[in-house]
Amino acid sequence: MKNMHKQNKAFTLIELMVVIAIIAILATSLLPALARTMQQAQRVTCSNNLKQVGLAFRTFALAHNGNMPMTLAPALGGASDDVGYRQVLATQETRNPTGAFASLW
Repeated sequence: MKNMHKQNKAFTLIELMVVIAIIAILATSLLPALARTMQQAQRVTCSNNLKQVGLAFRTFALAHNGNMPMTLAPALGGASDDVGYRQVLATQETRNPTGAFASLW
């Protein structure tokens, strides 16, 4: 009869330690690259947020005859009181449609 002994197919302690060491070496070599990727992702996110804010201001200006929110009174849809930039009368429009400053004083 043939030898019916089962072969032990489990890892030995040395093989297991070698595998763990290889995984540790790979992890330490990949962590700096991962950190650089995270910094780049944060820069891209910040850049995208700035772009969105700029588009919001530009859209507001197009809808309000070239006026930015901080130059209009709250009654006209602006936020001059919240910004503390200057007080604007509720009936005053700071720019006319041609873009030149107009004053109603």
